[in-house]
Parts: sequence; structure tokens; C-alpha cells
Amino acid sequence: AWIVLKTLLWTTLMFLLLSPLVFVPVFNFALLVPVFYLFHKLLVLDVASMINSTKEYQALKKEYAGQMRGISMVCFALTIIPFLGVVIYPYYVIVMSHFLFRKTEDLRAH
Repeated sequence: AWIVLKTLLWTTLMFLLLSPLVFVPVFNFALLVPVFYLFHKLLVLDVASMINSTKEYQALKKEYAGQMRGISMVCFALTIIPFLGVVIYPYYVIVMSHFLFRKTEDLRAH
């Protein structure tokens, strides 16, 4: 519960700080930063909470944070395409699940 609350507070803070950039045409894409942050955190938490214990999640996050962020970034880029973003939701949950299953398997083997 604390992780979700922290994520929501951080996203709200980033959104408030970046909101003035909506009026500057070139910089209005900066508003995608808090949206991506929320997307990434909730996708990873949603999948990892079903697969891992808290200890395993922390270990995976420590070792594979960059790769998880990369997968989230590709999936987030697909959500920006209007119709595709709605239809492809199960795909990126499956992609993140597959990645976390494999890494959890490796973690438990050691």
C-alpha cells in the first residue's frame, strides 16, 4: 500500500511541476514523464505483486530495474498510438509477466 501511495504522490508532484509546460509547444511532451512514471510503476507492481514476494521484488528491482524500465518504455510508446493503446493492453501485461517470470525463475534457482 505504501508503494502505491508513494507512486501516486510522486506522479501528482511531477504533474503539478510540469503543468506549465503544456503552454509551450515544444516542451508539452514533458507531461508524458509523470504519465510514463505512473504507467511503469503500476505495470511492474501489478505483475510483480502476483508473482513475487516483497523480498524477491526488491531483489529483482535492484538487479533488473533498467530492463523493466526499457520494457515499460516500449509498451508506453505503443499506448500513445490512439486505438492500439486500448487494444494492446493484454500484450504488454504478458510481456512484463514473461520477463518477470524468467527473472524470478533465475533468482529462485540461485
